[in-house]
Amino acid sequence: ELFGLASALLVGAHANVLIAARSAGFDLLATCMLVVSLQSYCAASREPTPRRVAVTVLHLCLFANVRYEGTALLLLGGLLLVATRVVTRASLAGFGWLYSTLPLLLLPRYWQSIAKADDAEQPLSASLFGFGHFWQNAGDFLGVLRDPLDVGALHAPLVMALAFGGLALLAVQGGLRLRARAITWHGLRVALFIAAFFGTQVVLYFSYFWGRPLHPASVRLFLWLDVGMSLLAAWLLAWVGQWVTVPVAALGRRAAEPVPLALAAALFSLALPATEARLTNSLTLTRQTAMVWRYLASLDERRILVLTDRPGMYTIHDYGALDISTLRNNRQPLFELSRRLFEDIYLVQEVDLNTRRAPPKFDPWPDVATETVLEFQYTDSVLV
Repeated sequence: ELFGLASALLVGAHANVLIAARSAGFDLLATCMLVVSLQSYCAASREPTPRRVAVTVLHLCLFANVRYEGTALLLLGGLLLVATRVVTRASLAGFGWLYSTLPLLLLPRYWQSIAKADDAEQPLSASLFGFGHFWQNAGDFLGVLRDPLDVGALHAPLVMALAFGGLALLAVQGGLRLRARAITWHGLRVALFIAAFFGTQVVLYFSYFWGRPLHPASVRLFLWLDVGMSLLAAWLLAWVGQWVTVPVAALGRRAAEPVPLALAAALFSLALPATEARLTNSLTLTRQTAMVWRYLASLDERRILVLTDRPGMYTIHDYGALDISTLRNNRQPLFELSRRLFEDIYLVQEVDLNTRRAPPKFDPWPDVATETVLEFQYTDSVLV
C-alpha cells in the first residue's frame, strides 16, 4: 500500500505526465496499456491458467494497435511468453478460437502501416534510427540531472535521482536473494519480462531521430519512462520508510508511511508550476504554421503548391504541398508550373539569422531564383 500511494504521487511529479493527461491521449493510452500488459504477465506468470494467458495476449494486441512500436513489443512479448514457459500447450486449451482471430485484431495496425508506408513527412528512405541519435538523446535526458532543483523541468530530476537509487536497491536485493537461493522462478520471469520491455523501449526511443526527450513536440513519447522511474523511486522511498519511522498518535505506534508519503507529496507539488502552459508556449512550430496559414489565406488563391518540411500542415487546408526532402533530384513541380497546373509555388524555408542562408535541406533548387514575400523570426537564430 505504501509503495502504491508513493507511486501515484511520484508519477504526477513529472510535469510531462500532468500535461499529457489533458492533451496527449494516445501516448498516455500507450503508457497505460504497457503497464496493464506488464501486470497481466505478472498474473499469468504466477498462475499460468488459459484465461490469464489469453488476457495477456489480448493486452499485448491492444498495445500493438496504439503505437507503432507496439508491434515490436508484441513480438517480444510473445517470444518471452514462450521462452519463460508461461505459454504451454496446456495453457492454450479452450481459447483456440481466440488465437485464430489474432490476425483480425491486428488488422488496424497492418492497414495503418500500409497507409503510412509512403508518408512524406517520414519517408521510409529517411534515416530515422541510429546510434548517433541514441547517444545524443540519452545525453539530453540524463542532462536533466545537472539541475536537480529545476522545478520547470518536464522530467522531474529529483525523481530521476531517486529512480537510479531504486534501481541500485533492486539490483542489490536481487543479488542477495540469488546468493541465498531465495529467488523464485516467478520472480525471475517477471524481472526478465520487465527488463526486456523497458530495455527495448529505451533502445527504440533514444535511437529514434525524433526521440528527443526535451523537445516540446516529442517529450510525450517518454511518458512510459517517467512512469517507470516513478515506480523505481517509490520502491526506494518505501524501503527508506522501513528504517525511518515516526510515532503516530492516532495509531498508537510508530509508522513507516509518513516520511515516504511526505517526500512524495513534496515532489508532486514541485511539478505543478511547470504545467502552466509553459510547454505549449515553446511550440514554435505551431506559431510558424499559424503565420504561414494567415498569409496563404490572404492570397485568396487555392491553386498553389507549398514546398515545406511539414506538408501535412497545409494539405489539411486544401493546399497542394510536397516535402522538401523529396525534391532535391526532382524538378517536376517546375515543369507542372510551366503547364499552369497551379498558379505559383511557395517555399517555406528556414534561414540562418547570421549568414542569411538556408541550410541545404531547405534549399532543394539553389539555382532557381526566389522572391521573399513573407519573413519573420522563428527562434533566436532562425528566420522563416
